[in-house]
Amino acid sequence: MHVHYGYLTWFLAVLFLINNLGGIFAYLDKDTLMCKNKIYVVKVFDSNVLVTSDYKKFTFLSKESCSFEKVIY
Repeated sequence: MHVHYGYLTWFLAVLFLINNLGGIFAYLDKDTLMCKNKIYVVKVFDSNVLVTSDYKKFTFLSKESCSFEKVIY
């Protein structure tokens, strides 16, 4: 019984470590997709894009009207 508990403890510790490393890499790799000047892309759909400029008002634009650029912070 003690051996199984040891394996379970190590398995949970490895899962916790992998989760934390993934969160750290996601935090370090911040890139933002911009649609035009200072319009942030929130989500990209098939034919349109959900955008916002101040994260208070959200609108949909067509993909053809956007010129996408990737901003890395």
